[in-house]
Amino acid sequence: MKWIEFYIGKEKRYINPVRGNVLTEQEYKDHLDKDFNAGFRDRCVGIYDKWYRYNRLDGGAAYDRGQKAAVDEYSDKLPDSFTVIEMMLPAVV
Repeated sequence: MKWIEFYIGKEKRYINPVRGNVLTEQEYKDHLDKDFNAGFRDRCVGIYDKWYRYNRLDGGAAYDRGQKAAVDEYSDKLPDSFTVIEMMLPAVV
């Protein structure tokens, strides 16, 4: 899902075109930082969570950068393989 960037005065905002929620630039960056850290942490413990690919602001790009950073930093200590956690679908009620 691609968020749409727009401005109110000189303040940058992001809107989700599907849900309609709006984030400030700082809130958007905080989400990306959190996803990067989750990717780094997950790769260090040997998992890749596909949920980030389909449910995050940037389509999982920050999560993937975190995964790559972990490999770059600890390549000699991390196993070559990891467990992929398939995305779970919400229960239909």
